[in-house]
Amino acid sequence: MSYTEAEVSAARDAINKYRRELDDEIAAALAVVGLSAERAHKEAEVRGDMIRVAH
Repeated sequence: MSYTEAEVSAARDAINKYRRELDDEIAAALAVVGLSAERAHKEAEVRGDMIRVAH
C-alpha cells in the first residue's frame, strides 16, 4: 500500500491531537482510545441516520 503525503499528514495530526505532548506508551494508548472514540461516534451517527431513513 502507498499513501499520499496528505493522508500521512492527516493521520499524524489525528494521532497528535490525543498524544498530549507525551512520547511513550501512555501517549500511544491515548491516541488509540481517542481515535476509537471518534470512530464509534461517527458509526453511531451513521447508524442513527440509517434508522431514521428506514422509518
